[in-house]
Amino acid sequence: CTGYRPIIEAFSTFGSGCGGCSGSKDGKCCRENSESGSLFEERLVKWKDFPKYDPTQEIIFPPELIKIISGSSSTDLPIFRGPNLEIFAPNSLSHLENKNVPSDAKVVSSGLLTVSLRNKIPISKKETWISLQNCNTTKSADYNEGKLFIGSSLSLTDVREAFDSLKNPKFDEVLWYLDQFSSTHVRNNATWTGSLLSASGDFPTLALAFGMRLQIFDFVSKQTETTLVNEPFFEKITGKFKSKEILTSGVFDVDTVENIKTAKFDVSGSSVSLVQVQRKDGSSKIAVGGISDFPVLVENSDFENLMKEKKLLGKKNSEYLELLVGKATTEKTLEDPEFETLQLYMPTPNNNNQEHWPVGRPLAHQYADRHTTGEAVYAGDVQPPGLLHIAPVMSTMSHAEILSIDPSEALKLPGVVDFISVKDIPGTNIPGEHPGNDGPDDAEVFAEKKVLYVGHIVGGVVAETPLIARKAAKLVKIEYKKLDPILSIKDAIKADSFFTPEPITVVTGQDPDEAFLSCAHVVEGNIRLEGQQHVYLEPQSAVCIPQEDQEWTIYSATQSPTIAQLQSALILGIQKHQITVKCKRVGGAFGGKVNAQSGYALYPALVAANKIKKPVSCVFTREEDFVITGGRHPADCYYKLGCDSEGNLVAGKFIIHALGGYSQDVTTWVSTAICHNIDNCYKIPNLKVQVFSCKTNTPSNTAMRGFGQPQACFFIENAIDQLSRKANINPEKFREMNFFEEGDLKADGTEIIFDNLRLCWNECKKFSDFENLKNEVKEFNKSSKFLKRGICLVPTRFGVVHGLLFEQTFVLINIYLDGSVSISIGGIEMGQGLNTKILQVAATELNLPMERITIIENSTEKTANSPVTGGSQGADLHGHAVRKACQKLMEGIRPLMKENPKRSWEEIVILAHSERLPLSVGEHCTYPRNRPGEGPCYHTSGAACIVTEVDIRTGEHVVKKVQIILDTGYSLNPAIDVGQIEGAFIQMYGLMTMESTAVDETTGRVINDTFLKYKVPRARDVPEKFQVKLLGRPNDSFGAIYSSKATGEPPYMLGSGTYFAIKDAILSLNESTENPQLNSLRPPLTPTTVMEAIKELKAQGQS
Repeated sequence: CTGYRPIIEAFSTFGSGCGGCSGSKDGKCCRENSESGSLFEERLVKWKDFPKYDPTQEIIFPPELIKIISGSSSTDLPIFRGPNLEIFAPNSLSHLENKNVPSDAKVVSSGLLTVSLRNKIPISKKETWISLQNCNTTKSADYNEGKLFIGSSLSLTDVREAFDSLKNPKFDEVLWYLDQFSSTHVRNNATWTGSLLSASGDFPTLALAFGMRLQIFDFVSKQTETTLVNEPFFEKITGKFKSKEILTSGVFDVDTVENIKTAKFDVSGSSVSLVQVQRKDGSSKIAVGGISDFPVLVENSDFENLMKEKKLLGKKNSEYLELLVGKATTEKTLEDPEFETLQLYMPTPNNNNQEHWPVGRPLAHQYADRHTTGEAVYAGDVQPPGLLHIAPVMSTMSHAEILSIDPSEALKLPGVVDFISVKDIPGTNIPGEHPGNDGPDDAEVFAEKKVLYVGHIVGGVVAETPLIARKAAKLVKIEYKKLDPILSIKDAIKADSFFTPEPITVVTGQDPDEAFLSCAHVVEGNIRLEGQQHVYLEPQSAVCIPQEDQEWTIYSATQSPTIAQLQSALILGIQKHQITVKCKRVGGAFGGKVNAQSGYALYPALVAANKIKKPVSCVFTREEDFVITGGRHPADCYYKLGCDSEGNLVAGKFIIHALGGYSQDVTTWVSTAICHNIDNCYKIPNLKVQVFSCKTNTPSNTAMRGFGQPQACFFIENAIDQLSRKANINPEKFREMNFFEEGDLKADGTEIIFDNLRLCWNECKKFSDFENLKNEVKEFNKSSKFLKRGICLVPTRFGVVHGLLFEQTFVLINIYLDGSVSISIGGIEMGQGLNTKILQVAATELNLPMERITIIENSTEKTANSPVTGGSQGADLHGHAVRKACQKLMEGIRPLMKENPKRSWEEIVILAHSERLPLSVGEHCTYPRNRPGEGPCYHTSGAACIVTEVDIRTGEHVVKKVQIILDTGYSLNPAIDVGQIEGAFIQMYGLMTMESTAVDETTGRVINDTFLKYKVPRARDVPEKFQVKLLGRPNDSFGAIYSSKATGEPPYMLGSGTYFAIKDAILSLNESTENPQLNSLRPPLTPTTVMEAIKELKAQGQS
């Protein structure tokens, strides 16, 4: 969400140099290097005012723990005991002779923990383990007589440091290879033995190629044996160690090494790796991991012959061998590239010369300190007395009748309280059918007669702890009668399975099929945009607390407390006023915590709490969240687009199928958004768009940042890019000449108003020095054999549509007798900075320091019937309402201030109270429009220049440079708005290059259901040069709060430019072929996809 830039900058303050400025260049702070005009402020953080890192101020180790450690004897054997597990943690191997250590204890540390946990211990079984994690004997590394000895308790980071200590450049490949393992914090904690004994992954491949030897100590016989890591070692790994044997160390023969080559790629759900170790005697070993259950070893071969090895052919992921070889032959670097950033913004003018004018200042997020320290409380953190926990019982079938449900085995487990199902619902099982909902939805709380997708919640097990509940949930037996599933768009078309009887359609001009006949150039084809997970940090969470007389307090991680309140009342069969829904903050949402999506955790907990009459919590695991909830709608698009000989667009035809899932949710709304926004930036005189909403037996896809516009944007931009190249017109010129202008009508009849797209476009060309940059890219490609660069300039235009139903809200403001102020709004703080912007508005209107004002939480008892927080409308809607409410309060207070100019604010408040003037106000407010209707209130537009670099040997890429211009009006808070711009760009970049939801075509189960399998952009993926400039023009729309514009979703579409910049880099390989085509190119642009496109392009050049 942040785009990582502020996180990287924060960590850079721990470094030395120019005050921690991550934008430094040539040893100078970015402000010293700046050449920008004086009208714009530079940088969001003024590094010269930032305290430099002082290591003497590190938090000390807790004194109480020091006392405990110093008071313990080195001969004491630490023992940790739980209800079912006892762990002995010796400081030395001699502790194992302690008579208190049971003879049947399992040695699980130093990697054996991985083996032990493969089959999780049943909750009813008691076990004893021995952990060597803190054993001094196994926590050292040593180089001796040409061998590198590493203790078995050392982390992967420790292993890297051991190789680094050899100070030999030939081991730089090993350092690079170990750096690719997961993330830094995982490497700091995971032991090399844990990775080795998992028999898969990176370290086993390294150990196999090196011929690593393991030293195993038998603490009964006191003898040490040596075992070679070879292919049979992994095949018999589960029975390799006896109960009284301990892996104490591993040995690498390093002095006989002549050369090392390494490679690694992350692929869907796993990784593939390669390590080649060549010895001075001419022998060599190549180990390949990730293509089989265990690493595969090839001896005395080379890369050229590796592809012909029979033992590697036909294996899973064997198609990655060519990429691995290509990567192994590339030069590695251990240094991260310099990260250069710049943010330019124009401060909001203080026309009244007020003392307090926080509007327009780059102020920190209201909860920034609590987010950083971990003190921020989320819904799942609420712990009322007597709290129980529910775990969902999920369907394992994609489509089936439920014949029976048997929870008897689950109920036998100690700590299990009850089993909950549809039979326990006193009200309705389909709360989305009520007309008070934002839209109709047929999702059930619990599957009643049929299960409609893998993950469909059938019931829930309530227990004393989440762990017990989840273990018990797996014991619930469900008997099914299998039905034919619909698992894909292709299946839905074949079965005629759609949510609407007719496609959603927009038509303008004449029939495009006739108009194509007059076109000089026409392109057509099919392309797909995959689905995308929301990847919020906080999973779906809720705590339901029954009160007296059927009253309820509910804490829910939701974007819509109003709908949560309404549907909870319908489920329980009571009235809304008996339920109070509270939400202090949400840990990210992006549209994924609206209505039924947040209800997946809330409603089972609610039904359980109602039955048991105790508080119940439901907090999903990441796997449960990925499997149960939906994300962005995948969509297939047939397109046909034509222009005249000058490049002017003439006709377009788009037929799109969006995969909705098992229930309605907001699929038809998203399909409508796709349909209405194909022509968002471009004027196509004759256009027909049809969108089919497919009903399938998969998780219900839902709202996600951009709400249909990312799909529409990508589909039209893909067609535009292809058509411009066929017409032999530069893509950026082609785009520019076909822009809509202010006042034009789109195909759906809405007008382009309050729009500055062309200004942003021209400013971006100037900001990036586009023409010179383009020439630089061409010159680079001429001189570089294996690295090719591409460049792209893309626009975004986002019509900020609130929708009449959502253009209303209620705010409550209280001024207390000490002069402090509290505000209650209907909007939800989700990390997007809504609360901070509202505080800035209130502080400006009341002319108070922001520290005197707070927003505590969202509560339906204070702000009833509030709209869903989403669609980038929060600051507009709630800011306008708060401004109006503050002005109403000041109508009574301002005369007192004029009469008593020397009195302080606190004294004025006391005086107002004594005069019986209102110090509280509740204000219902509707959003003011310039004209009637439901079209956009204004448009937020922008442009981005992107440069990428592709390695044609591996298909990998880096984003070298991104320069963005966005029209935010007069930004309410540049720090928040720039963060939103950067985060949105990175999120779309993820969809273009690495993210996709995948469903097993046979079972219907979500495949990439964890972060190990679902890849998202990391800090290392951010552009090397990341610059953002806010246009700095006022928004004159009636509803604009301080002339600002929405920024949450509009910049998202700019991330699509990474796709076209990578495509441009690939096309540079075949400039000799007229109008080369890349039919195999589809997002996400993984290395495999890119290499397939390169092969396709080379084949065209040879034909």
